[in-house]
Amino acid sequence: MDRSWMYNIDRLIKGHIINPNFERPLLKFITFALSKPRFTDRGNIRCPCNRPKCRNKSFQDPETVKVHMITEGFVPHYYNWVHHGEPHFSLTRQSQYNYYSHMAGSSTAAPEYAYDSCGNHHKPPEIDVSGPELNAYDTR
Repeated sequence: MDRSWMYNIDRLIKGHIINPNFERPLLKFITFALSKPRFTDRGNIRCPCNRPKCRNKSFQDPETVKVHMITEGFVPHYYNWVHHGEPHFSLTRQSQYNYYSHMAGSSTAAPEYAYDSCGNHHKPPEIDVSGPELNAYDTR
């Protein structure tokens, strides 16, 4: 599913008119989120906006989510809506490169770190390929 609308479309036209190319898919997103009762709280959904108090942590009513999304935008890199009932998917390093390049409209490489669904970035774990640690005091 094309999700370029989440980040690559101006949310407002002339600074005050809601862009229908953003609003239409946003309303579909909210409808999708509301259709997953396991991920709602009394008719509220997690707000995926970029406000520090939200970022998929706080539940808000659908109208507040819509306003936050229009004014603040989505938390960075929330392409997989795991906090809203979408199954988790993973991308290989090459497909991440292709995906990010397509989303950015350029040939820039995927970042060396990953973002979780709350917008926090994490560097990949370092892997020791030399084997188990050697203990200088082991006299076996």
